[in-house]
Amino acid sequence: MSMDSQDPRMLIPCARALADSGRKMEAETLLKRACEVDVENPAPLIFLGILYYDMGRFGEAIAAFNECLKRQPRNALARSYRALAQFASGERGEALGFFRESGIPESNVDFLARFCILFENELLVNQGTPSDADEEPPPNAGMPLRSSERREILKSSMKCLDSGDYASAAKGFRTLYEQGVHTKEVVFYLALSLMELGRYEMAKKIILERLREESDSPDPHLMVLLANVYLLLKEFDRGFTLLKSVPVHGPDDYNVTYSLGIAHLLSGDREQAREWFVRAFRNYYIDTVQGNLLPLLKKISLLT
Repeated sequence: MSMDSQDPRMLIPCARALADSGRKMEAETLLKRACEVDVENPAPLIFLGILYYDMGRFGEAIAAFNECLKRQPRNALARSYRALAQFASGERGEALGFFRESGIPESNVDFLARFCILFENELLVNQGTPSDADEEPPPNAGMPLRSSERREILKSSMKCLDSGDYASAAKGFRTLYEQGVHTKEVVFYLALSLMELGRYEMAKKIILERLREESDSPDPHLMVLLANVYLLLKEFDRGFTLLKSVPVHGPDDYNVTYSLGIAHLLSGDREQAREWFVRAFRNYYIDTVQGNLLPLLKKISLLT
């Protein structure tokens, strides 16, 4: 393909190939040329804005997306990428307000991967110091509960977990656990609640106890959760090894693949993280927005 082509249909894919190979300055030159050649075409400006975003030049990215929107005001992808750049540049309230009001373009996997890198990294930065201090025994830990009481505790604990009240959720699930209710559901959600509170060692202990009981056929959801505990404890080798050993079938493929994206993000390799996030969104079907992106957005909103 000629680098001197004046056809944006050739300049844009060539520029994207250069950017993917790390030759971002050359890609910038070609995209600027495409903008000059066809001043009414918004496409080169979108890709130029994405390039600037990936380079950390957020002000220039916002300017490129704004120029694109002058030509095509209803371009949803440009508006969504502009919100990402705004959040990254410090305009967090406006960016989060946009996503809450306008939604997330779930059909564009490249955007979703960048969305997850930005916001998952924000959570990791703000996860705080792990804490495994001793706690008071949960209420009724030593008092036998009727089955109806157990069901009510499970129901209320799930509500607390869904609302982000992780301390109350952990207390409820732990009450059940201390009562000898060691079902996969209780173990999973107790460990998840503890992880949200930064109590990684306790979460690890509880998961390992359950997995030892089912050594012949370990539950893949618990294995993925344990791998994420290892990653949060910065035991990267264990986390990677466990994720790659999980027997995946159906929806579990998504969980493993997405977690490998988190693993690479934690280890500092954003390019590999993006590849794994793209693979998760492209290859495996789940309700991405409801099951993953909106909960992520909610957590970020609580931090901001």
